[in-house]
Amino acid sequence: MGDSRRPHRSPERFLPERCSFPAELSCIGKPLADFNADTITLSLVNNVGYPITLTQEISTETGSSCLSPMVQTIGGNPPNVSMLNGEQMLLVINCTSFDEGRFKADVTLHYLHTQNGIEYPVTGEVRATAR
Repeated sequence: MGDSRRPHRSPERFLPERCSFPAELSCIGKPLADFNADTITLSLVNNVGYPITLTQEISTETGSSCLSPMVQTIGGNPPNVSMLNGEQMLLVINCTSFDEGRFKADVTLHYLHTQNGIEYPVTGEVRATAR
């Protein structure tokens, strides 16, 4: 029998914080989840090999911690923002109310190839402690 005075320990509470996208749009460092502002901040680097435009198109999977996501800013500017190859920018995502504790979402962003005009999706895993 377990001790009823001990707090419930969910394995998800102990999973590492991470931001993991495919190589073309990689994360630098850990994501920052601010439950008071309902925002997630990611530091992203364009590794596509050419300039891209990061668009406002965003989605998360069903059951994620981020409901109705919206790109708030990219590099301090409203979307759509051009990124040079190798350029790093902060991406701020606004989510509809999430709770303090663990933040978990698979986030799909979109970038526009500035030379051929095709828009490409890129999905990454975001895990953070919402403070």
